[in-house]
Amino acid sequence: MYDTLKLWIDWDKVSRANPLDILDHLPNITESRNKNGFWYSGKCGDFKVSMYPSNGVSLVGSLPKFYFGNNIQTLTRHETQKALERLSDELGFDVGLAEMKRLDVSTVIEMSRQPSDYYDCLGDKKRFERVQATKNTLYYNNHKQQLIFYDKTKEARAKNAEVPQQFAGKNLLRYESRYSGRLKQQLPIVTVSALYDEVFFRKMVQDWHSEFASISKIQRMAMNCNGINTPKNAKDAILATLLQEKGQQGIDRILADLKADGTLSSKQRSMIKSDLRELMTTTNGQEYDLLAELETKVLETRNKMLL
Repeated sequence: MYDTLKLWIDWDKVSRANPLDILDHLPNITESRNKNGFWYSGKCGDFKVSMYPSNGVSLVGSLPKFYFGNNIQTLTRHETQKALERLSDELGFDVGLAEMKRLDVSTVIEMSRQPSDYYDCLGDKKRFERVQATKNTLYYNNHKQQLIFYDKTKEARAKNAEVPQQFAGKNLLRYESRYSGRLKQQLPIVTVSALYDEVFFRKMVQDWHSEFASISKIQRMAMNCNGINTPKNAKDAILATLLQEKGQQGIDRILADLKADGTLSSKQRSMIKSDLRELMTTTNGQEYDLLAELETKVLETRNKMLL
């Protein structure tokens, strides 16, 4: 359920006589300097590791990318523990003692339609600014936290990232809750080992859902495209959707206009009325509740992660 982490650990929590020993675990080390001193940087899987000899170590990276090789798959609590243990082994110190400076709680949700179709269902949220930066990305921002909804498949393609076979060709909505400031005010614990603590993990999953639930919702219907495989099917479905928007009263007005015109016979008008009634009730013409699907899928994801 976690993705990007930004971590810091002081040297007094790292059991090393010589801080420079950590460099033995990092390939392609670079040295940087500024007016405040110097530091060394390298990579450990997806994590950028910056070692400051005077005070500590910074780590920034995606935990699922480190563990799975991608961040489309979602870490369970047990996999989170295994990923942190592997990171600790590869770096040579206990990463669980580090302090979180940023934490992303996220997963991908398979939807029936492309993610951007659902954004109009999401309205305002108290103490957050709603910003739709692009067609595929929706943000809710404040100074401590950020919620993001985006099309994970399109984002992966844009970055030339490999999409695991089990997700290929699917509509993947990514919903992230990013804690990026004042974590001590927002989280009960900021020590990394808390990430796989059962109580903490369940709270983060619950909060992930609660943040979504607190967004004001807007009912949005869309045409159900199931079974549409010919131009005639498509035309019938479009007409049925328009008829449903008009409602029975609107259809009655149309028929009344035809009657007043006097061109069509009573039998012809009756046939038209019967055809329209049948078209309105066809499966392809029924409207599809996007909001209901979105709320159901987010709730099901929460429940699955809490098992």
